[in-house]
Amino acid sequence: MTASWRTVGVQRTVLAVARTTTSLNRLLDVLPVFADDSRIQIVFTVDEGSAFSEGVEDHLRAMGTRVVGWADAVKTEFDLVLAASDHTDLHELRGPLVLFPHGAGFQKYSPHRRTGTRELSGLTRSALWHDGKPVPARIVLSHGDQLRHLEDVAAELTERAIVAGDPCLDGLLALAQHRETWRTSWGLHPEHTLVTVASTWGDGSALGRRPALPAQLLAELPYDEFRVAAVLHPNVWAHHGRWQVRHWLRRASSAGLILPSPTGAWQAAVASAQCLIGDHGSLTAYASALSIPLMLAAFNADEVPDGSAMAELGAVMPSLDEQRPYAPQIRAAIDGSDAGVLARLADRVFAHRGQSLQLLQHELYDLLALQPPGHPPLPAALTGPPLTVTHPESFQVEAEVLRDEVQLQRFPAAMIDRPPDRRRHLVSTGGESDARMRENAAVLVETPFRDRDPETWARGTLARHPGCRLVACSPSPDVMLLWLRDGRSFTATIRHRSSAAWDTRLAASALYSLFVRGLSLDVPLRVSAGRTSAVVAFVQSSSDSS
Repeated sequence: MTASWRTVGVQRTVLAVARTTTSLNRLLDVLPVFADDSRIQIVFTVDEGSAFSEGVEDHLRAMGTRVVGWADAVKTEFDLVLAASDHTDLHELRGPLVLFPHGAGFQKYSPHRRTGTRELSGLTRSALWHDGKPVPARIVLSHGDQLRHLEDVAAELTERAIVAGDPCLDGLLALAQHRETWRTSWGLHPEHTLVTVASTWGDGSALGRRPALPAQLLAELPYDEFRVAAVLHPNVWAHHGRWQVRHWLRRASSAGLILPSPTGAWQAAVASAQCLIGDHGSLTAYASALSIPLMLAAFNADEVPDGSAMAELGAVMPSLDEQRPYAPQIRAAIDGSDAGVLARLADRVFAHRGQSLQLLQHELYDLLALQPPGHPPLPAALTGPPLTVTHPESFQVEAEVLRDEVQLQRFPAAMIDRPPDRRRHLVSTGGESDARMRENAAVLVETPFRDRDPETWARGTLARHPGCRLVACSPSPDVMLLWLRDGRSFTATIRHRSSAAWDTRLAASALYSLFVRGLSLDVPLRVSAGRTSAVVAFVQSSSDSS
């Protein structure tokens, strides 16, 4: 960097080496240690030797970082070099190198077998040594137990190890304090249970073994009780392509799947979860440290060292049985979750929780021969475009009619391949883009209603949709007007909502359920869905001829 072109007279230059989105994400967790310090310039370079380097440089430039090419980077003397991937050309860079794990410590075997022995991902000896000399000046560990792994690989490097906790976990812990803000931004209410599917990469991962799992959860879990998110390892997106991943999950996304990109708010989808369905990847370990109830969709024990905390986690966590209904299993996992077991497992992976950035700041500034700033570093705030969540416009609805209550369960119709049967009816709304849904719906609802004459709208809608048996519109939040095909019409007055999560459209399904059973409407009914309810009084129009 040409000194004569500088505006700020920086004293040190730090190089951050991004090889994959995974390693870049880890570096972005670390770099807040230098925030607000005008003495330090940070530049990035991309080592494109990985099969998963796709898109890394584009993302760096979109962030507005200063990016130097690898050829220039290896010719430049830096005051400090940071990397979160142990590739064999790190020795080409000039400056003291600090090597970080790119996940929750060093807990998995590397899939690349350069020798006959198995090596831990991030601690391959061929990357740690060059010409008989150690490459890293420091190796950061999340817990002291990992010293034994480092000793197995290169005992001479244990004196260079720093046990500094995990800055990604500290960021997740901070996010968890504001989980309701994120949940609200995705359209969730306190009554909704967020289930997050977290998958590492490879054919032994949750997505590798059960690629339809996000869609199956959406199809099986009642919408008014559960919502579903999926957080996929950056290597999944890099190898298959972002377009392809979203194309595979197109229907699921239309039915409400929360699907953050690997450079988006994926941390919030983990920190906000009330149940995480994972595998042997890092996010499962992070969830244990957040005391989030866990289930396993897959667990590739071949990639996990015997005796490690991850191996124990795989042995004690319940598995999601695809042969049994999902909802009862998830409820049981949440109700039966043992916080003590989760804490014990997390304690074996993460030391110094909440202190990682402070510890790293001390060590990194020591290598730079600078006095740290007087203020403590804070975890990086989430950045990137806001996550758009699409909410379903059509549902298959099950009803149980009791003496004074109608209990409803709604399921996104887009995720269900079979047509409604005697147990279920199809409800669709004016916002539905799939014409087949509206054509086949037994109930059509317009809310909010903007037409001037509800009666004209109702008659026209019934005429255009001969298969429809009930239409309804809501001119105000507490009133719904309903028309049956047989000519009867009703006004529903909605009172005593238990929460804002109760959906006015439920009143239409309640009336339809009573109508098909030939039941009368003598008294107000409680209409419930999930953990929400309201009292609905139906009054038939006095002008009806029948």
